[in-house]
Amino acid sequence: LSTQDENPVPAPAPGFGEVTLKVRGVAVQVFVTHLDYRADPAVRRAQVADTRRIMARERAELPGAHQFLLGDFNAEPSAPELAPLWQELSDAGAGTPATYPAEAPVKRIDYVTAGKDVRIRSAAVPEEPRASDHRPVVADVSLPRRTPGRD
Repeated sequence: LSTQDENPVPAPAPGFGEVTLKVRGVAVQVFVTHLDYRADPAVRRAQVADTRRIMARERAELPGAHQFLLGDFNAEPSAPELAPLWQELSDAGAGTPATYPAEAPVKRIDYVTAGKDVRIRSAAVPEEPRASDHRPVVADVSLPRRTPGRD
């Protein structure tokens, strides 16, 4: 663990966390979000724009870092407000079952996403209705090998 910021921008709530890890000497930035739940997508649209700005800034400060964005996006993958995310990120859970509500899921609103440089090997939504009101999303990913002589 090399950095941790408990409550960085953006607000509005409910939150956006970030941690930077080192994996075999390479920075891996993991962002976690919980986008607004209301039916009107305007706040989620603003939160997505803020998220993209922050991730771009962090990417510029740590060239070569791999990025992940995880969380409850409160919108289906095809929602227009999420479209800007798919320009830079891949949805690891594409094709996986619904995640919400946990007891009898009907919506896929929980995500593991990764920068386009990360290879997604597999993803699953375990049938676990007790740990949360959402089912978890689990992904197996592969980071590109570091090029010798490059940082």
